[in-house]
Amino acid sequence: MTLIGVALLLLAWRLWFANSLRWLTRFAAFGMLAFALPITGLNSYRTAMTYRPEPAEITREVLFDGITYTRDVRSAPDPLVIHVVEIDLTHPDISLAVTPPDDTLEPPYETVARTTSGYLRESGAQLAINAGFFHAEGFFSSSSPSVGDPVDVIGLTAHEGNVFSEHRRGFRVVYLSADNRLQFDTPPENGIYNALSGFYWFLRDGNAWIPYRGTNTLFYQRAPRTVIATDITGERLLLFVVDGRQPGYSVGVTMPEMTEIAASYGAHNALNMDGGGSSTLAVDDGDPRLLNSPVHRNLPGLERPVGNHLVVYAGDSD
Repeated sequence: MTLIGVALLLLAWRLWFANSLRWLTRFAAFGMLAFALPITGLNSYRTAMTYRPEPAEITREVLFDGITYTRDVRSAPDPLVIHVVEIDLTHPDISLAVTPPDDTLEPPYETVARTTSGYLRESGAQLAINAGFFHAEGFFSSSSPSVGDPVDVIGLTAHEGNVFSEHRRGFRVVYLSADNRLQFDTPPENGIYNALSGFYWFLRDGNAWIPYRGTNTLFYQRAPRTVIATDITGERLLLFVVDGRQPGYSVGVTMPEMTEIAASYGAHNALNMDGGGSSTLAVDDGDPRLLNSPVHRNLPGLERPVGNHLVVYAGDSD
């Protein structure tokens, strides 16, 4: 589109200075300018905002006792930035929580939209990712909720024993107990404590499960992704956030690619959560910041307000 705009600008320039039928050629030139300038400007702006250089190195650091972060940067076959958080669920200072409901809202809304970093600060937790899918009041594909807008969380969701969003067909559930045990799709016998819903449980007891091509085209498109997973022991929580839609920096992954990545880090069960512009990973270790590069409205670094989150408390962050 940028090339088309430039070509129209050059043609408009030539017509403007044409000698024959000057009034007609200048009128045509003016029309071309009015059409070409917005195209050229908007596409140049979008290219400048979305193109980013590839990070130089892979980093691995201990964020807190029992919590390790890895930034996995790959250049082939395409640029890719993968963020992996490994959490020792047996550590006595670590606990997990889900965004609570807002009891002042009228059905079907259960929470209000917040950015992931905003809810991290509000909750006082040390780590946060976006979680389930959602609908917001006035939410359409071309727009998104603003902070504070009422949100309808999709699928079974619970906060400390309060199930505030019911099961939705096609969605799978990860149950989180008060003692940091995670179960996929099967409710705990002693009752539901915390729960989140995602779309497709794509690693089941170590076996990959991906629908046939054509049954869900979103699985075969490269996009930012958010994933909640556990290892074979169930004692290690793995959180994956993959950046995408940022040419030259990270293009995102298909779900078959995400399956390979999760398995390579030892994931035994893995659930696909809300991705795309929602995918966000934030940390507060005394220096609150985003660990990934979210891309909302095609702008890298811009966070999307979302419906709910999974947060991790790590005791004394000092």
